[in-house]
Amino acid sequence: MNAVHGQRPQMAVPDLSAKPDRLFDREDEWSTLIAFSSDPHAGTRLGAVVGRPRQGKTLLLESVARATGGFYFCGQEATEAESLRRLGEEYARYRQVAPPSHWRDWKEAIDALLALGDSRALPVIIDSFPDLVAASPALTSVIHGALRRLERPPQVNRARLILGGSTAPVMNRLFAPSSQLEAVSGLKLDLQPLDFRKAAQLWGIDDPELAFRVYAVVGGTPAYRHDYVGGDVPVDRNDFDAWVCRTVLNPRTPLFREARHLVDEETGHQSPGACHSVLAALAAGCATQGEIAAFLGQQLSDASRASPFSERTAYFGWSTMDCGRPSYVTGPPTSSWRSSMPWRARAGPRWNKAPPKRCGKRREPISTPLSRLPSSLRHAGTGWSTSPPRIPSAPTT
Repeated sequence: MNAVHGQRPQMAVPDLSAKPDRLFDREDEWSTLIAFSSDPHAGTRLGAVVGRPRQGKTLLLESVARATGGFYFCGQEATEAESLRRLGEEYARYRQVAPPSHWRDWKEAIDALLALGDSRALPVIIDSFPDLVAASPALTSVIHGALRRLERPPQVNRARLILGGSTAPVMNRLFAPSSQLEAVSGLKLDLQPLDFRKAAQLWGIDDPELAFRVYAVVGGTPAYRHDYVGGDVPVDRNDFDAWVCRTVLNPRTPLFREARHLVDEETGHQSPGACHSVLAALAAGCATQGEIAAFLGQQLSDASRASPFSERTAYFGWSTMDCGRPSYVTGPPTSSWRSSMPWRARAGPRWNKAPPKRCGKRREPISTPLSRLPSSLRHAGTGWSTSPPRIPSAPTT
């Protein structure tokens, strides 16, 4: 606090001129991270940068480290010893010294990284953090303990530890309201996809209708513009269908498999068998967490690890007939790219007739009939209808 006026000194003005041209838009995110990284106040701070894959998190974090002279390290799927070795090499390269003999554990490594902020405000950025936690579950506790130790007076350290990650379920769990990291976190930045107007600028499309069609197919993910379609942009409305065929529906392009990758990213840290068992429980008429847990023969806390994924991503649903017995569920969660792409809403009518009268809580009708489900799910429970409602034939005259 300022001893004269009782106010904090003003934070350093962010240097927006250093933002690379390739980093489209993201002015707000850039200024937030620059301000957080260069905050001159004493005290170690923790921040998190989360978001879906291909939103530009790595490019953003690398650019912030380069602009502020901070430290950047990107984790990968490896053993704890291998990750510590790579981190030590990057640390030595940054400090221009000989690599450390060998950090025995993450406590030594985190203490050394945070010590980089003893002399000035400096960002210490660890990207792909969930990959490191997968091999070292105790890493979050190590970071929490290190930050707590640095809170003791006198507070001279000004390291700004920034953790980044694209695995949404893991990052949300690590920074949940009751987690250790959330208790000491001072920033949580969620990189969202670009909105319709920004996406139109990114694709260089001036026609609003054509821009809407492209946005309905690929959304506002920046990486799709160049890396996934090779810079291919529909020339006009007449070229749109051909563009979809040569990009989204072309098995030779990365975008063709992107939806499956997004689903794997969502479920990669959960048991596929548990998710399918939850679907079977719903097929049998289980409508609450307790009923699902009883069906699976598990404790409520164990069963709830798989069911929130199904609820959150809305890959299943059912209408209720005969007082709650389901007659419809969706197709398999990873069977079709259409289930994940934004343009699935452009499909035809979801029912071939008015939905049957419902009992109890209103459920959202789903279009896929039982005949298209795997046999393991088609006969998973009782009360199934063997086919979707049929439209009666028109009377003959």
